[in-house]
Amino acid sequence: MEYDWEKNVDYDFIQEIAGYELPDGIALVGLALANIDNAEGCLIADNRWVGGDIAQMDIWKDIDGDAGAHYQRCLDASMAYYEKKGTQ
Repeated sequence: MEYDWEKNVDYDFIQEIAGYELPDGIALVGLALANIDNAEGCLIADNRWVGGDIAQMDIWKDIDGDAGAHYQRCLDASMAYYEKKGTQ
C-alpha cells in the first residue's frame, strides 16, 4: 500500500542513511516511517535488499515477524485498556 504523503519523503536522504557505516556484518535494509497525523505507516526498502536471494527473503521475513510482534503488543495493550475501562 502506498499513501499520498509518501510522495513527500526525501528518498535521497533515506539512501544516504542506508549507506551509513555500521559494524561489520550489519546493514540497514530499510526505514520504517510513520505519519502520526493519519495513523499510517510504511516501510521504505533499500532496493539493493529486494531481490530473489534466499538470504534476503529470510531477512525480510525476520523483519516481518518483528513488526507482527510489535503490532500484537499494541493490540494486547489496547484490548487490556478497553477491558479495564469497561469494568470501571
